[in-house]
Amino acid sequence: MDKRTVVCALAIGLALGCGGGGRAPAGERLLVAVSIPPQAEFVERVGGQFVEPVVLVPPGAEPHTYEPTPKQLVQLSSAQAYAQLGSGIAFERAWMQRIRDANPKMLIIDCAAGIERVDADPHVWLSLRHARTMAAAIRDGLIRLDPARAATYRRNWEAYAAELAALDSTLAQQLAGSGVRSFLVYHPSWGYFARDYGLQQLSVEDEGHEPSAQQMAQLVEQLRAARIPVLFAAPQFELRSAQAVAAEIGATVMTADPLPRHYLAEMRRFGEALTGVGR
Repeated sequence: MDKRTVVCALAIGLALGCGGGGRAPAGERLLVAVSIPPQAEFVERVGGQFVEPVVLVPPGAEPHTYEPTPKQLVQLSSAQAYAQLGSGIAFERAWMQRIRDANPKMLIIDCAAGIERVDADPHVWLSLRHARTMAAAIRDGLIRLDPARAATYRRNWEAYAAELAALDSTLAQQLAGSGVRSFLVYHPSWGYFARDYGLQQLSVEDEGHEPSAQQMAQLVEQLRAARIPVLFAAPQFELRSAQAVAAEIGATVMTADPLPRHYLAEMRRFGEALTGVGR
């Protein structure tokens, strides 16, 4: 057992000893832990001043490999709820049981309940339509913990859902008129976004794996022929590989953050970037 595993085990033990979960003491904000940064916006917009989100995979971190710190595991001992993505993301597959063990009284909210996954793609939040469903799951969880403020949580969700729907409608109109039919990404995170707007997501990686030298040569030839002008890369990953591919096909690299802390703003920015590619 390595040193980090021992420290994490001690942290879980401390968390179990501290107790937690259930309803927040009167006058205190509900502490809601989440897996990734976009969920923090969902929690804040639905819960308003009555909640405080704790993000386990912080901005800039890569959820396929990230491990919670002992401090984060101790924080979980005070959380009333955990908003689980529930979509099969690697971080939760590796850590969800230990997260549950850190605070057995904590309410687990399954944000992906009722969402149909496509080709086992876990990036369900990169659909504005799914985001409304995920925020609704958080709303219902907060109402369960704090029924006295149920009307507030419902009102906040309705306002946020209206913003999500308005941006969805705007992007649908903009992309339909842009001439864009496909886009190229390095890591295949944007499949649900592509589906929502009738686009095709092209990817350098194949199901999250780097292509072989032979596959890369074939891909470069295909992309050159397609005259793809932009390759979108996630800032959580090293950009040198994306830049090398872009140089081979005569494209430029733009970043598109699949784990944005400011979710609505980044979804708008990505949609506008795609619209610009088509002009």
